[in-house]
Amino acid sequence: MKNLTKKNGFTLVELLVVIAIIGVLIAILLPAVQAAREASRRTQCSNKLRQFALTLHNHHDTQGTLPCASNGYGGTDQNKHRISAFMPLLPFIEMTTLYERFTGSYSSISPWASNGNVFFTDLSEIFGCPSDPFRTSKVNETAKTSYRISFGDWADRCNQHTDDNPRGAFVGKIGVSRDFTAVTDGTSNTIALSEATIAMKKGAFLQGTVAKKITSLPTENQKPDSTFDYNSCFNTANWKSYNSGVTVFNDQSGTRWGDCYVIFTGFSTIFPPNSPSCARDDSAYTAEHILRTIDSKQVNKANNVTIMSASSYHTNGVNAAFLDGTVRFVNNGVDSGTDRTLKCPTSGQSPFGVWGACGSINGEETAAIP
Repeated sequence: MKNLTKKNGFTLVELLVVIAIIGVLIAILLPAVQAAREASRRTQCSNKLRQFALTLHNHHDTQGTLPCASNGYGGTDQNKHRISAFMPLLPFIEMTTLYERFTGSYSSISPWASNGNVFFTDLSEIFGCPSDPFRTSKVNETAKTSYRISFGDWADRCNQHTDDNPRGAFVGKIGVSRDFTAVTDGTSNTIALSEATIAMKKGAFLQGTVAKKITSLPTENQKPDSTFDYNSCFNTANWKSYNSGVTVFNDQSGTRWGDCYVIFTGFSTIFPPNSPSCARDDSAYTAEHILRTIDSKQVNKANNVTIMSASSYHTNGVNAAFLDGTVRFVNNGVDSGTDRTLKCPTSGQSPFGVWGACGSINGEETAAIP
């Protein structure tokens, strides 16, 4: 009789079953791990926004106002009016040395000058949302920002420094700033800051990209409080990318933390979060030229209206910091009105729903983000 002994080891079928079980477990656990990591990144992003909101209060306590959106430090060139609201905040976020370098030996440089390393200093640990994969700056590249100041429910003319924005927490007019007494809707109901995705420098994806040549937006001789069809901007994109045939800037959004233009450091509460952003080219100067113009006559000529929407890589919304220092998550589906053929208001309630109401400082509304 043969001595039958059982051999140790797995059969092929058993091995395949084990591999299948491991694959199922990975498929189940991987999304959960990714979601946990994104939740952590979103919390970090929220905390950075909260720090900026508290910094605004420190600035207000010291200077009596919020910082100007369009600053100058007595230098030459575009330093006269192109410096963003983030620059005067530097001393309040333990960046006094960088601030003093700028107001001293670098006081005459432009926010994009290659010799101005104060603007090429990578501040992604401060200005970068951890969820944005394009937040860090390469060598010889201007430093970026994920965070934006609010111009409210107003389509800011990104190259115009003489307009009074009657709606937002910040004003694009040179040297003009607000204090808290102007915020009659209440600081807990008014957005100060949010976030927007940084330029990918490739493709026509919705994140970090701005549609251009949207000719239904106001011209150089018109202000945003005229009636325009903003649907032409809103309908330029689908869920993830701009439609075929739409030309875009894919190399500008958020790429200069020190530049006051809305495409770099601002946003509006006209379209809900993660909606398209749009600019109108001037007939005399393309928007690429507008963004780099130096001559004062061109500045006055090229009043390129830009609608920048808040955006992020978070799931289904953005973080927004309010003037009372709180940070709330705003869903993509927030009420933003339905009629986008209306004009930007100069007074009264916002036509852009709860989102627009939270952007206005004096719309006589108490609408709040849940």
